[in-house]
Amino acid sequence: MNIAKIAVKFFQEKTAPVLIFMLFFVVFTRYQITFLNASQKQILPESVFAMDRVGRDWLDGVVFPMFTILGGRPFNPEIGYGRGIPSVLGLVILPLQSAGICTDAQIVDCASAMYKGMVVIVLIGFFSTVLFLPYGKNLVPAALVLIAFLLGMPGSLGLDRGNLDIIFSLFLFLGAIARFRQRRQTVFQTVAEAVLLALMANTKITIVPFVVVFLLTSTNIILFIGIFAAAFIGFSYLPMMFLVSASLWDSFYAASTVKRMFPDTLATWCAPWNHTIFSIASLATNCSRSTTGAITALGVVLFSSIIWPFIRLPFGRLKKIYEASPSGIFFLMLCLVTASINLLPYYAYAFRLYYSLICLLLGWYIVKEPVSRRALVLSSVFLLLKGLWIPENKIINIAVFFHFYYLIRAAVSMI
Repeated sequence: MNIAKIAVKFFQEKTAPVLIFMLFFVVFTRYQITFLNASQKQILPESVFAMDRVGRDWLDGVVFPMFTILGGRPFNPEIGYGRGIPSVLGLVILPLQSAGICTDAQIVDCASAMYKGMVVIVLIGFFSTVLFLPYGKNLVPAALVLIAFLLGMPGSLGLDRGNLDIIFSLFLFLGAIARFRQRRQTVFQTVAEAVLLALMANTKITIVPFVVVFLLTSTNIILFIGIFAAAFIGFSYLPMMFLVSASLWDSFYAASTVKRMFPDTLATWCAPWNHTIFSIASLATNCSRSTTGAITALGVVLFSSIIWPFIRLPFGRLKKIYEASPSGIFFLMLCLVTASINLLPYYAYAFRLYYSLICLLLGWYIVKEPVSRRALVLSSVFLLLKGLWIPENKIINIAVFFHFYYLIRAAVSMI
């Protein structure tokens, strides 16, 4: 009992030392890879700004489709991205091409410049937001979590690949901060939210659950629905400006193409890079064909245990709870959605944990009570454990389970 009390007090009062140790641990494991001459197996954060460097996801999912649309050729999604971002960027690049910039012959240089620009926007966006927000005494924990995450494996993987999750998470972070700082949304804020969410959802279906969160907590629901629907339809048919056929369902079709890349369900669940709840459940089995049912059942049990604090809430009083703590309910819904898109899909790469990063940064922004703070520290520690630079071993995915377990506990305790 005394040991438990000491541990509780330590996490309450020694937050910074714990997170500084985790930052050191992440950096140490990063550099020991170099010492062991195994860097070719890892993602090097500094490689992002190498000459002619282009993230693979950015190149395949954004740049190639953009040039395809600009050329009036049929659109063929490579990695599950829809047409939203490629079409909008096409409108930006079109006048530049008239001036001889970013032509088809310059695709590598153009792609590299756009990719590096996107990475710079992400880094400046996160750091400037954290530094200028009134975090108070929680500025140090928030900054340590941000730095350690970006230096860790999931953060570096997202930057290396140029996956759109890294910039979409920044947009959602800024949108959530705006919600926290203003209880009622202005017409301009509602329109901006709806248009930006429509663009992101049109590009990646993963964003749709976040759209539901912003919709249900909006003070201008009708306006939000109208603007979002109009913008989503507009982005869906935008390629027609370049004489490319389009339909409203192209984004859903793009997402379905990814599923065909992983035809073996069991092999995908048991892959070390996959951190879904079914991958975590597979740790209890030998991953033979006969264990598929057991993995599914155990995955359901594990996910239920993560969201159990939410399930125990008095749902009949949720409206009153929301009226008393709208920011708390909004934060809880963001955490539930983040856990769902990471744990419930068929697969999830580590860079999807960028959405967890925004939940932690938001949590440190609003946390007040010691119980919430303790859970937030534990959630941060487990997320950073996932960021350690160690050879791929799916046992580290247990850290993802506890990260979300304590994140949901922290969110529930804040309402």
